Amino acid sequence: MSSRSFSFNGVNIKVIALADIVIPKYQRAANYNRINRIAAKFSFAIAGTIRVEPNENRTYDVVDGQHRFLAAKKWCAVNKIDPEDQGIPVQIVNGGHRDFVNCNKEVQQVNKNEEFFANWQGGDELETYVARRLQRAGLVIVNGGRGRSATGKIKATYNVFEIYRDFGKRKGNKVLGILSDHFARPEGDIIEPSAVSYDFLRGMYEWIKTNGDLDGLNVALRKSKLSAADICKNADMASVGRHGIHKQFAKQLEKIYKKG
Repeated sequence: MSSRSFSFNGVNIKVIALADIVIPKYQRAANYNRINRIAAKFSFAIAGTIRVEPNENRTYDVVDGQHRFLAAKKWCAVNKIDPEDQGIPVQIVNGGHRDFVNCNKEVQQVNKNEEFFANWQGGDELETYVARRLQRAGLVIVNGGRGRSATGKIKATYNVFEIYRDFGKRKGNKVLGILSDHFARPEGDIIEPSAVSYDFLRGMYEWIKTNGDLDGLNVALRKSKLSAADICKNADMASVGRHGIHKQFAKQLEKIYKKG
């Protein structure tokens, strides 16, 4: 179908074929129960516009309205309508990954890890550099994670990013080197889950802020032969509460450093 444009309440709207719209990598996983509910009562008349951004493949990335878009595609499939022939009204934006973060922040849905993932997929320089370093360390970056990481995957990406942002690339690279050297499992392609959790990374951040001798810590850890799990066990979790665990990790690192 050919696209057409019009203005509504001062906003420029374009109608484009459903087949010309795709889901970008920075979007979160779709909720298919929600899609099915929308599709069951779907109407283009009340679905409103979705926000999209032109991409290099001459199609459009969904920035906001992923579930309505997928519900529209499902409605077409049920009614045997070719997505090439069915149009949907869109608002075209630029800097889509930032728009994704901002429009979802308004409803308090985007956490810091999702923001990192979106900025990385959008090509922001430091996020892209950090993502590459994480991948070289053998970690699979997971979008949108909260809390502890699954085996071989890192969800607490923002906490790694904070180290790079606040202390520079040299120290950030040393931190990843420490994680790889001391907390890698025998297979060599994954890192112990607790080593890449929020608490451990925040503990490393606290330690760098107060000490910062990463070369000395590296030597001390090598001598101690302690795993991240060992450090977790030695930390006095009961005395600090959930939000103080990372400070206990920092104290354990300081003890290892002084002993080394």
